[in-house]
Amino acid sequence: MNPKAGRLPEEVELSSSQRQSLKAMIDLQVKRSVRHEGPISNPFDQDPAIIAKLVQETMGWKSYDVTTLAHTRNFKNGAEFDETCRYTETDDGRRAQEHVQVQGNGPSIRLDDFCDGKRSARVRFHEVNGASHQELVTIKRTFATEADVGIVERPVPFFYNDFGLVPLAEALPKATSFGTRHVLDRPCLGLLFPEGKSYKGQQQIYFLDEEFGVVLRVESHWVGHVEKGRPVWVWEAKTLDEVQGRHLPLQSTFTHFQGKRGEPATTNVEMTIAYTAKDVSFDRNHFASDFWFKMDPGVPVNDLVAKKSYDAPGVRREVEVKADTATPIQVPTAPPASDWSASMIALGLGAALLVTGLIVWMRQRA
Repeated sequence: MNPKAGRLPEEVELSSSQRQSLKAMIDLQVKRSVRHEGPISNPFDQDPAIIAKLVQETMGWKSYDVTTLAHTRNFKNGAEFDETCRYTETDDGRRAQEHVQVQGNGPSIRLDDFCDGKRSARVRFHEVNGASHQELVTIKRTFATEADVGIVERPVPFFYNDFGLVPLAEALPKATSFGTRHVLDRPCLGLLFPEGKSYKGQQQIYFLDEEFGVVLRVESHWVGHVEKGRPVWVWEAKTLDEVQGRHLPLQSTFTHFQGKRGEPATTNVEMTIAYTAKDVSFDRNHFASDFWFKMDPGVPVNDLVAKKSYDAPGVRREVEVKADTATPIQVPTAPPASDWSASMIALGLGAALLVTGLIVWMRQRA
């Protein structure tokens, strides 16, 4: 094993909590190497400092806020739609997310998710006469769809700071080094992860900027076809920006390629998503009320924690629909598996879930 492995790189400034997390991860890698009775081609052995940089950039915040805009184009059917995701998270596990999707001049589809640190809720809205009204509230133990899909629900670019449900820095002992490449003319270290539970039949390569340790590119390949260099999808940073001393790509693009399941993808583009993150801020103070919501009177509630369903107190207000301006939202229970963009529109998934939605879509096509 590289003699540097197991040592904390002193040249990178870390808080005591960040250094503690890093030491635990390096200790795990040392035990992993001993258990396998030999050297492992792991980023810890290549350059421990890059791990410290990743911890420094992606952990140790008190809170962060971001608004991510996403524009999706499906080149197979010509569909286009826009999404806006507003997201807040604190280091004690409180989270709030509002995602709104609009296709053309049609009505918006809105889903809000909350976690007050103990319980979570999803609020589905419907649009009437240009205004959103609560349609259904679901109380549960886990945030958004994370427990169902096994992938974090955060907006891009923060989405790529995790592998599945695990912070990327903590998941690195599972990775093996996969060469280097340049992104934005910057040298990046490639890290190949094994097949995960959430990305069925696929492996991801994360490319970390060597200077700052942040993720600038992610490729997903069918297992057994990584070396052929024909990824199923690619997310790549278009800029590398600095916000309050932290580095992250505020503009990025996701590209999905055409191809058959289990085979190297073609070079033909099936779909693209252009992301723009704005209003990013770290370490703001937040109120407890930012992470929960007030129920509309009479709105149906499905409480999965208490295992009961009921209507919220009060009389549900009936909204008069103007026939010339309002269009009912049709939400099929089983969206067409052959059309990913239509599925996303029907399900109303937010910008943070666009990649997750692709996984669900691909599973349906199997």
